[in-house]
This record gives sequence, structure tokens and C-alpha cells, in this order.
Amino acid sequence: MFDGPPKMAPAVWGWLKGKLWGHVWAIAEVRIKTDRDLTDQQIVELNLIVREARRHTSRKKALKGTVRQVFDVDLTGWRYLSDVDDPVELLDDLGDRIVVQVSFKDKLGQAGFWDFVGNGTTLGSLAIQAFAPLFGPLQSIEIGSTVGALRQIQAAMADLKDTIRHELEHMGQDLLEEIKDLKERPGIGKKHQGVPSGGDRDDFLTFEFYPRLRDDVMAFKRHLRNVPRRQWRSELDRWSQNEETFLGILYHHERTRWRKAMAEFTKELAKQGVRL
Repeated sequence: MFDGPPKMAPAVWGWLKGKLWGHVWAIAEVRIKTDRDLTDQQIVELNLIVREARRHTSRKKALKGTVRQVFDVDLTGWRYLSDVDDPVELLDDLGDRIVVQVSFKDKLGQAGFWDFVGNGTTLGSLAIQAFAPLFGPLQSIEIGSTVGALRQIQAAMADLKDTIRHELEHMGQDLLEEIKDLKERPGIGKKHQGVPSGGDRDDFLTFEFYPRLRDDVMAFKRHLRNVPRRQWRSELDRWSQNEETFLGILYHHERTRWRKAMAEFTKELAKQGVRL
């Protein structure tokens, strides 16, 4: 499994996570104070959301528009550069910082995009879009219990964390391509291949193999929380052939890469403490 620089994604997520929970805290309290139609139970459950938010941040502030932050590129502990005495010198011609910009818009879905720059100052930029899945549940409390809203918020947070990790793995691929003078981004599969009917183009790009596969690993781990331990093996069989998963897409369209993916998938699960 390909890994990006291990310090980068936690640094970016640590910064963004506090801002997001601060927003959730702020709008939950506004809802408590201004919505006169809330039931006693809904108020209690909104307070549970506030309590959860306070576990992750000490500052409440509603977010609007865009937040932006510059991060130094930290290559500490990156296994692909273990033979390099001073990894920082490798950034002299590429840039030693990245710009992270997160936009909050009234659109469904979350998305991320890594753009390699390499101009000697800035290595690249990471653009993230997040809004409706993260904050929408708090706007629809009247339809039922907000316990479901909290779970949706937590799931959206996990998805956003995965998006940051995914895009910064692409940063790592670009770095290795430049540093090691590779012909293309590290990946697996055919560089110029057609897209099978029903497939997403990104699923069949060489450099998307490992980031997409780790996305699947993280999603499967979360899925197992609701599955009895004795059913984990059979659940993996279903997951790996479901066309809504990356493994399932490969199973139906690229059987050779599916076999490779299954081996990497189970190996990564075991590495993370999930034994089937």
C-alpha cells in the first residue's frame, strides 16, 4: 500500500477538525436558542452534539466562505526517503510548503483536489469542498432524533479526513515522481487503458489505485462496526463484489488488478488490527 508523508495529513486534519467542530458547536447552540419548536428530547440531543463538539475544540465559530492555511512540507519518517540524509534539501527546487483551502458551499457532496505546482516556493495546493453532508443534519432536526444527525456529522468528518489523506497521497506520488525521476506517478495497472462500461475514469487511472484502495479499507472498517464479528469474512466477500465499492468495480471490470487489490486490502486491514 502506498503511503504519503506520514506527518502531513494529521497536521492538516488537526487544523481543520477544530474549525469544523467549532462550526457545529456554534450552529447547534444557535438552533437551541432560536428554534422555539424543538421538543425537550431534541434540545437534549442538540446538547449532546454540543458536548461532542467541545471534546474536539475549545472555540465555537460559524464558518462562512473559505478558510486557508499554509503548511510546511514535512517529510519526516517517510519510508520512501529512508536512504536520504536530509530530505528537506530535496524540496529546494520544488517548494517547501503547501497551501490548503477549504470552501463551504451549499452543494451536496464533498470533494478534494491536489494541484502540483513545484515552483521553488510552493509545492502545491490542496482544495477541499465541504458543506451539505457535514452541516445539513442540524438543519433538519425537526424530522426526528438528532442522534442520527450526530452520526451523520461524525461520518462526514471521517469522509473529510479520508479526503485529505487521499489527496496528500497524490502529493506524495508527485514528490516521488520528481525526486526519483520516475516516468509517471507511482501506482499499478495500465497507464493508457480504456474505461470499461459503467466504470468511473478515476478508478482506472494508474495513480488512483492505492489512494482509492485505502479509501475502501477505511470505509469497510467503519462498515464493520455494525456487523457481528462472525460475519466479517462473508461481509468482505459481498463488499469485494459490490460495484459501489472500488474493489467491486475492479472485480467486475479488471479481475487481474482485483486479485492484487484483495491481497493489499486484507494486508492493510490486518495492519490496522482487523483480522478476518
